[in-house]
Amino acid sequence: MREFTTADRLKELLEVKRISQAGLSKIMGISRSAMCQYISGKITPKQDNLYIISTSYGVSLAWLMGYDVPMDVSLPVITYSQEEQDLIFKYRSLLPVGKETVDAVLEVQYQAYLKSKRKLHKRRVTQDA
Repeated sequence: MREFTTADRLKELLEVKRISQAGLSKIMGISRSAMCQYISGKITPKQDNLYIISTSYGVSLAWLMGYDVPMDVSLPVITYSQEEQDLIFKYRSLLPVGKETVDAVLEVQYQAYLKSKRKLHKRRVTQDA
């Protein structure tokens, strides 16, 4: 049984998760005016957009649709900084070749980080011995 509208749920989500309308519209890849129409209830988001919100903010898809179910899913809720939201938006906007380039650079940087972390750990273990 539906008790709330999707617009009600979006308003609550913004408040509870401390998200700006602009930030949410970026994550969804929609215009700010479309987000305003979602919030006002003039337009109901398509299911794929609701899915993006659900997975990005760890909330139940059924809850977003207005059903009387718990808000949070059992997945841990991750809060993204504005910088992280911008990076996600930019990454999702890239063509596949651009994503491959970003993935390759990220992997090189991450492996360098892991290597330096292992060296630091090895030094600590050697010093403690």
